[in-house]
Amino acid sequence: MFRPAFNTFRQSYRRYASITTDSHKNAIELYYKINKNPKLYEAMMKTSTLLLSKGFASNPVDLSLNQKLRLLNDTEIQDTLREFKQLLSDEKINIDLKVIGDFFQFFGDDIVYEIK
Repeated sequence: MFRPAFNTFRQSYRRYASITTDSHKNAIELYYKINKNPKLYEAMMKTSTLLLSKGFASNPVDLSLNQKLRLLNDTEIQDTLREFKQLLSDEKINIDLKVIGDFFQFFGDDIVYEIK
């Protein structure tokens, strides 16, 4: 069963990870920026849950062309993403699709990374 990427960080399984690449650094930075702000955390959970309920359970960068078209045509998803983007903008957090992809790739596994 797929768990939202944002929740996997808090599971009991642990694995030590070395943060050696920019993509790992991007994922960790985004996690802490969102986790420190309750409004952003709630919006991220709402967005993740909606995406999962609509069948988008993978990294947004790795979606097929058909899935990308479905994503673009779903008004409920677009409204939720627009609200989340506005919150990020209000908090002056600039991210792009690559950073979101790094986040899902790093935290999307069933493995939880413990950074020491």
